Amino acid sequence: MIDIFTLINQLSDDDIRLQLAFFDCVTLMSAAKETGSRLLSGMAEAASSLAQIFTDKLKMGYDYKKVSDMVEGRLTELKPVKREQLLKLMDIKLMELVSLSQQIDINTQEGREKFSILVIDTAGSGYSISQYMAPAHKMRIITDKYNEAFMDNLMQSLKNMTPDQLKEWSPIMDKAIGMADIETKRVVHKELMPDAFNGMGVLKCLRKQKSPTKLKLVIDCFGIEAFDYKSVEIKTMYQALRYFNRISVFQLARLISVAVKKYDRPLYAADELMPSYVADSDRVKADNDEKEYQALAKQISGLDEKKARCIKELETKKKQLEEADKRADAASENYTKVSLEFSELELKKDEYINGGHTEAETKSYYARVNDVKRQLDRGLEDSELKKRKKDELSNQVIIAQDRLELQEKEGQELRAEYKTQTDIRKNNLKRLWNAYYYKFHFGDGLFLHVAMNYTRSQIVTIEAMLKEVHDSRDWKVYLKEDRLYVYTGDKKPLIIKCSEDILEDVGYI
Repeated sequence: MIDIFTLINQLSDDDIRLQLAFFDCVTLMSAAKETGSRLLSGMAEAASSLAQIFTDKLKMGYDYKKVSDMVEGRLTELKPVKREQLLKLMDIKLMELVSLSQQIDINTQEGREKFSILVIDTAGSGYSISQYMAPAHKMRIITDKYNEAFMDNLMQSLKNMTPDQLKEWSPIMDKAIGMADIETKRVVHKELMPDAFNGMGVLKCLRKQKSPTKLKLVIDCFGIEAFDYKSVEIKTMYQALRYFNRISVFQLARLISVAVKKYDRPLYAADELMPSYVADSDRVKADNDEKEYQALAKQISGLDEKKARCIKELETKKKQLEEADKRADAASENYTKVSLEFSELELKKDEYINGGHTEAETKSYYARVNDVKRQLDRGLEDSELKKRKKDELSNQVIIAQDRLELQEKEGQELRAEYKTQTDIRKNNLKRLWNAYYYKFHFGDGLFLHVAMNYTRSQIVTIEAMLKEVHDSRDWKVYLKEDRLYVYTGDKKPLIIKCSEDILEDVGYI
């Protein structure tokens, strides 16, 4: 891991002096004092008042200029201070700005790595950065975000310039143009085509720009020193108040940004160097394999639900069949009963035909015959209908049973295929990680968990985080108690338990 102290050591003495001056002068109290505003007694009141002051276009230049003068004064005081003492002052200032929940000896390598992590975490707290991201990756994002804010403020400062500010900035640009070589001047002139190729002309041209493209070109060619960049840095740091952050958070972000740019080398190994990274030539096949595995995993995740639905359907059909069977039996019994009564009436028919009964009895007899006959017809229809329903449900039970058996068979086949593919992924990870992360000792359970629960792109992200931890002088400084929290590209981290120097069991938040 590239720690913050390694980066600070790359800075020049003047870089360190300027950062110390910012630490000392760009403060809430300095701003309150130099704006000439009323005494600010509370932090919330101060933040509210200063946020308004430093977003007021009319007051902006005047107030920043005053704080900028304080910075220049502090720089003059620090000019005779030697590097060794400057570095000690930097250590002291960093310890003042970072909230320490435990005692850390920064004179030891372990202590400096722990403290470096705290400094980076503090700077990162001002931005939307995952707390689980490894420090060097955080520094890259902090640098990009701070630079983006700085460039936005520089553009706004150019656009909102008063005539007096334009006159102040023009000599600074004149000096930068005068120090540039002919070829550099030619490039800038060709791109900007100013009315006059001097400080005033270049600044006026930049003020008209809607995008930062040409501003970045001028910075690349003439350097940031071609502008009154210190006042813009001050404005950027005071923007912490808008978001109710401490000013020191953005000051630390500025330190990291400057140090990373001065370092001018990769902070961490590129994704292309990770063991699971796939080259472009093999990307199509690897992507197809990944899609197939994820589709298989999705099918597996739905197996229990599908089986539960099949079981529920079978149980429902069986219950319906049981009820239908009862209704069919009842209808059959009723039909049999009515049929017997009708048969008995039929046996007496000749008596009534031969006149063996009175007219009233005969009339009553035939009325009963007709009524029973209607009951018989309805009973037959009802019995046949309920029998058909029973037979239909009986078939549905068979179908539901077959569907469940088929689902179980397909589930067994899918699980077998899933296990085979998972074992391939797990064993591949085991082979790659054991070779790549030679300082680590892994348990098989970790390989299985990662193989099953993360896509290839997420695994590459995990590997990049592990690589940063692995390459640190003492990787155990990353542990929180017995756990290592690894960024995955998602909101939830991979949590690895460390037991007797073995990274194995996976924990959960």
